[in-house]
This record gives sequence, structure tokens and C-alpha cells, in this order.
Amino acid sequence: MILEIPRVKEEKIKVAEEAPSYRSKPNQPASGIQKPESKISALDNIRNKYKSNGNSSADQNNEPLNLETLQQSWKNYIQKLKEKKNPAFQSFELAQLQVKDENCFEVITSNNIEQKFIEQERNHLFSFLQKQLKNRLLQFSVTIRENVQQTQPIEAPLSSRDQFLKMTEQYPLVKELKDKLRLELDY
Repeated sequence: MILEIPRVKEEKIKVAEEAPSYRSKPNQPASGIQKPESKISALDNIRNKYKSNGNSSADQNNEPLNLETLQQSWKNYIQKLKEKKNPAFQSFELAQLQVKDENCFEVITSNNIEQKFIEQERNHLFSFLQKQLKNRLLQFSVTIRENVQQTQPIEAPLSSRDQFLKMTEQYPLVKELKDKLRLELDY
């Protein structure tokens, strides 16, 4: 047994020494450092395809974003939603648009329900606006800001007691009739 173990170790060492000779090309000397082959890796292929699709020149062909064209395209998308009878169009109509820079804008909503409707349509809206505005670098964000105008308290409906008191102020005979008939009102 003792003799067999060193032989196994020697075989492993021999295999390890022989391995570099298999990797080297027949014309090159077997050395520890190998030169990379001239094959294009998968990542390089993807990079070349991306460049050849015209995306490298997309930066030059993009039109800068302005509020007028953005609002017009936004209205066109709302019309498209109305034609499809999509209930999200109401949220799009209530939203406000604000241009941040030449490739970015912000959609301002007044509550999270409107925000969720816009977020649901985000992918379709994004591709639609990129085509309409001719800007492949287009970006947008959706934020919530409470409108002060909409948060003003609306007059609550009057209770039955308040309705009766208001009616008696306008028409004192109603109170007189109630007293003569000895009516008790359930408020």
C-alpha cells in the first residue's frame, strides 16, 4: 500500500505537467503564458450588434424635449386610451407634466390611484412617446403632489336635525305646525 500512494501522486503530477502542452498551439512554444485567441466573445458580439443597430448614433438623432410637443403627444395617448375604452384616461387627463431636461420629464399626480393607473400603462406610454417625440433616450418619473385646490373641505350634507332647523328658520309656520300637532321628530 505505501508504494501505490506515491505512484498515484506521481501520475497526478505528470498529468498536471502535460496539461499545458495540450493547450498550446503546435507552432507556439509551450510556455506558462498563453496569448488569447482572436475569436470574438459573446459579449463583444452583443456590443457590436448594439452599435450596428444605430444606437451609437441615437444620441445625435434625438430631438430635445419641449413642453408643447410633450403635451400634444400626451393628448394623443389619452385619445388612444379613450378609443380603447381604458379607464386610465381620466388619470392621464388629471396629470400635470413638467420637463426636467432635454431627455427627461416628470408626471405629477394628485394621489396614488392616479399614479398606479399611469404606472400600469408605463411600458405602452414609454414606447408611444419615444416614437412620437423621436427621442430614444426619453425618461420619465411619476410623483404624487397633493393639490391644495382639491383638498379644500366640501360642505358635508346636513343631518336631519340640521335640515329641520334650517327649514324652520325659513318657514316658521313649520315649527308652529309641529308644536300644534305635538310631533316628536327622530333626529
